[in-house]
Amino acid sequence: DPVLKRLSGKYCQYIWFRNEREAWVAAKGAAFCINLGERSWKLFNSENGLKDFDVLCVTGDTAGNIYVGTSAGLNIIKDDKIISFYDRTNGLRSNRCDGLLPDNEGKIWNGNNNSLICYDPVIKEFIPYDESAGLSDAGFRQIAFLKTVNEEIFWGGDKGINYFYPD
Repeated sequence: DPVLKRLSGKYCQYIWFRNEREAWVAAKGAAFCINLGERSWKLFNSENGLKDFDVLCVTGDTAGNIYVGTSAGLNIIKDDKIISFYDRTNGLRSNRCDGLLPDNEGKIWNGNNNSLICYDPVIKEFIPYDESAGLSDAGFRQIAFLKTVNEEIFWGGDKGINYFYPD
């Protein structure tokens, strides 16, 4: 398959299925959006505005935004264009985005090596959560997260598993 061959030799860190026809691949160097039905792809990298080459995770929300987490921060894509970028200078506690999870209210949870924050795309604000909220102070790990059908969120870290309901 020529589309999937494009990923041959790439260091792929995460795969997220937006729906049955579209998959996003987080890789070293770029984020790839693959249309599985048409067997086509789109590339998002530094040449078209993606900040950083170390893409760690991808997710989306109900408004059609795509969130691409990198070692340098959080990129937001809408209609195939990067519309926002966040790092420590404008909302994140750490530049690194090790994992992204949407909740049922449209908010995006971002975990990294020292904090867990919730992004509200409607008001464009971040709410940090840490040990004062009952979470571990050991940070949260890449690909060690899950949202259940009941919307309970689990996040793994160096000191075990943190779990909570986002409300």
